[in-house]
Order: sequence, then structure tokens, then C-alpha cells
Amino acid sequence: MIAEPIAGCAHDGSCRPLWSNDGSFREFLCEAGLLEEDAGTYYPTLIQDSNGNQVVIRYAPARQMAELNTSARVFEVEDVRAGFEVAAGRYWTYRFGYSAETIPHLQSITLLQAGVQKQLLGFGFSTGVALQSPWSPGATDGTSNFLSAVASSQEGTATYLDYFQSNELRRVFFPLGGEIGWDYSDSRWLGDRYLRDVQYRYLKFSPTDTQKTWAFWHHDAGDALRSFHAVTALTDPDGSDKVWYLNAARRATSDQERYA
Repeated sequence: MIAEPIAGCAHDGSCRPLWSNDGSFREFLCEAGLLEEDAGTYYPTLIQDSNGNQVVIRYAPARQMAELNTSARVFEVEDVRAGFEVAAGRYWTYRFGYSAETIPHLQSITLLQAGVQKQLLGFGFSTGVALQSPWSPGATDGTSNFLSAVASSQEGTATYLDYFQSNELRRVFFPLGGEIGWDYSDSRWLGDRYLRDVQYRYLKFSPTDTQKTWAFWHHDAGDALRSFHAVTALTDPDGSDKVWYLNAARRATSDQERYA
């Protein structure tokens, strides 16, 4: 790929088009504002393929700013299906809504079709949740907001998320009754450091399905002298398993499958 100015772009880097050898290109007219975590980073605002098809991307205002295209948060996507909104005075296909937090979270995705706005997805949050360490139950360190539900307005369904008191994801419940879940355990690493790993993974395809369990195993005694898992085994619900081995460079050297 090569980057070079195109018609209508300044030579001070404010346009930043990026060309591909097939004639497609991207324009980068969004720059994250000074109060954003990624201040000064550019993001694509127009993508055109070699046939001339275009997708326009607009980004939400940065904190304490009113201008669009000043953050990394996608606000609108405009493609060939776009409808016209009189109030905004422009075309768009999808619009993304965000919370009013210091670091905003995605709250909704809306489709504009034939002049009618239809919310496709809504995101619910548990707010003010106390942050607790898995190693110090009851000890808190501030609060945060956690995603708790994803609702489909068109289908009238929702996916729910449940967490342990330690704020680790415990279960995801799907609209048709299936669910997936996890349990965690401690791993001790070089320098007497501890991290949390998935120990078990659970899956049910429907409310009447028998829960299936996958188990993860690591060579804990050896890992206490390393900063990575040199041996990992995954046992399937039927009792068969697969073992992976890594060398000192953290590259896979072999794997072994054993069937029940």
C-alpha cells in the first residue's frame, strides 16, 4: 500500500488517504481529541473499493467537544442503503448510541430504513458494581459498570450475562435457553505472581440439554518457575483430551491427542 494526497486533501496530513494497488483507498479524517485515551490517533472515515463503492464512517464527539470525528467511537455508518434524516440533515444507515460516562459504553445500535428508525440492539449495564479481588473477598477498590444484557428489539429476545462476586464472567444465557459458563482457578508464576485462569468451561445447547464440561489442566509446579504455561491439557466431555507443549521460546513444539 502507499499513502499519498488525493484531490481536495491538504498536504499537512489532515486527509491521510491510504491507497491500495487495486485502486481502493481509505481516507482518515477523524483524529481523536486531546482528552481521549488515544489522542492524536487517526481513524478511517471513508472506504472505497476498486469499483467505486463507498462506505462513510462518522465518529462521535470527543469528551468536552461537540464536533463529530474527534473520537474512536463509531457514531454513524452510511452505505448504499442509507436513509435521509431531516433533523440531522444527512444520510446514514446505522447509528450507535453511547452512555454519558467519562469513558462511554455502547448502549444501542439503530437502523434508518425508508425514513424510519429501528433499534436493532440495546445494551444493558449493571452500574456501580464494586470491584473486588478474587484473592481478597470483601475488599473493594472502587466501582465500575458491567454489561448485563444484550436485547434484540426486532426479535424481542435478550442475552443475559452473570458475574461472580470477583467480577469474573460466570454465565451467558442465550435467548433460546442455551448457556455457556466458566469457573476459574489461580495460577502461580515466576516471581510469586498470581493470575486467574479458566479451569472449567460449561455448555448447554438448550434448557433440557445435559450440561457438558471441558476441563483445563496446566503443569502448576513447573509454571511457578516460568512466566507461561509450558503444558496445557484440555479434556472433553467424553473424557478424551489434547495436550499442547511449548518450549522456552513459547513456541508450540508438539501436541498429543488421547481418546476416551
